[in-house]
Amino acid sequence: GLNFRTDTMILVTVDFDNKKVDMISIPRDSYVRINNGSRFNKINAAFTFGGGREGDGYEYAMNTVSYLLGVPVDYYVGFGMNVVKEVVDAMGEGYQHMDGQQVLDYCRRRKGGRGDIDRIDRQQRILFAIFEQMLKTDQVKNIPDIYTAVQENIDTNLDTLQIATLAWVAKD
Repeated sequence: GLNFRTDTMILVTVDFDNKKVDMISIPRDSYVRINNGSRFNKINAAFTFGGGREGDGYEYAMNTVSYLLGVPVDYYVGFGMNVVKEVVDAMGEGYQHMDGQQVLDYCRRRKGGRGDIDRIDRQQRILFAIFEQMLKTDQVKNIPDIYTAVQENIDTNLDTLQIATLAWVAKD
C-alpha cells in the first residue's frame, strides 16, 4: 500500500570534504514526538501519521528524526522491500550466495535475545556485505544505472546528479 509503518529507518550523513559516511539505525519501536508536535508514538508511525506516500509521510518522518537526533534531515530515500530482493538477486550476495528473499528474511527476522537491536545488527551487516560485494565486483560505478533500473520502486527527493555524486564518493 501507500500508507504503512516504516520497517527500517537509517539516518545517513555524508561529509564530502573528508569522504566520510556515518549511519545510525533508529529502532522502529522508539517512542518519540511525531513531527515535532504533541503526539507521541513509535517512530515507525511517523510516515503513516503524515499521510504516507501520497501525503506528507516523508516530511513527517524526516521532521521526527531531525527532532529526535538534533540534526537537519533534508533528503529521504524510501523503498519497498522488493527493491532489496531485486538488487541482491542482480548482484549476488557474498560467499554464502543468499538470494534476495533469503537476505530479506534475514533482515526482517524479529526473533532473538535483544529484539530490535539484533534486527538492526543484521540489517547493518547486510548493508555492509552488499556494499563490500559492490566494491569487490566493481559495481559501485553502476549505482546510477542500478537506481535507474529500480527507480519506479523508490521514492526520493535526491536528483540523479546527487545520486551519481554519492556513488562517486562511495567508490573511495
